Amino acid sequence: IHPWTFYLHRLLFFHIAKGPVWSEALILVLAVVGGWIAFARKGLAGAGASFVRFLTLYSFGLMAAYSLISYKTPWCLLSFWHGMILLAGVGAAALLRGVKQRLHRLALGLALLAGVGHLAWQARLANGAYAADPRNPYVYAQTSPDLLNLVRQVEALAEVHPQGCQMLVKVMAPDSDYWPLPWYLRNLKQIGWWDQVPADPFAPVLVVSAKLHAGLDEKKTHVMVGYFQLRPQVFFELYVELKLWQAYLTKNPPKSETKAEDRMQNAENPGQSHPKAS
Repeated sequence: IHPWTFYLHRLLFFHIAKGPVWSEALILVLAVVGGWIAFARKGLAGAGASFVRFLTLYSFGLMAAYSLISYKTPWCLLSFWHGMILLAGVGAAALLRGVKQRLHRLALGLALLAGVGHLAWQARLANGAYAADPRNPYVYAQTSPDLLNLVRQVEALAEVHPQGCQMLVKVMAPDSDYWPLPWYLRNLKQIGWWDQVPADPFAPVLVVSAKLHAGLDEKKTHVMVGYFQLRPQVFFELYVELKLWQAYLTKNPPKSETKAEDRMQNAENPGQSHPKAS
């Protein structure tokens, strides 16, 4: 579904409203310089010309191949980008070596240092504040951090259930679209996984894809306690058996007494409203 420019767009200039401007153009420019020098055989000093030529053919050839393949995801670009980074190092060294005047070499060195600083700043953003943000060019159909809130909520419910980690949990999502929940819930020993709502859907805890429109709180035996995001535009509903939810609220009262009273009232009358857990 993506054009052949997908990778170049994310690498050279990527910007979504209210997000930072991302660009690794410096690497590509220096890689082009490094590749040209390898075939010109000038400015390589002690570097192996055959190896640098191999890096050039490998990196640019793979970039072209991946750009032509219809299937594209951001992490695929790492297959050729690591070669580009090595070539960029060759290009930067050759440029510095080729500038004879000391003042010009100092200016070039400072410019390269500023470019590297910009790359380091982007790396920090990409692995920190924007690690799961769609405004990060490497983020694509990512698992939302909100999924960990769901995991913590289910584990907290197991702590107040008489059977503990043996508490029965049923997870329902079309096309088995519940990963990575099996990994995160691996400490719970009694979990069932369904692609649809089964004939007998009920258990102390139910994790149900919002796509199924299950409405499992309509019989008033369970209460839906919140929505949780799996990925962008993909949500789970969490249903809890009424008595278990009351036991949980007793052990873990909300900080606000008003909120506690409201949730207890909702738990006793689940058909009236749905308390939300974030």
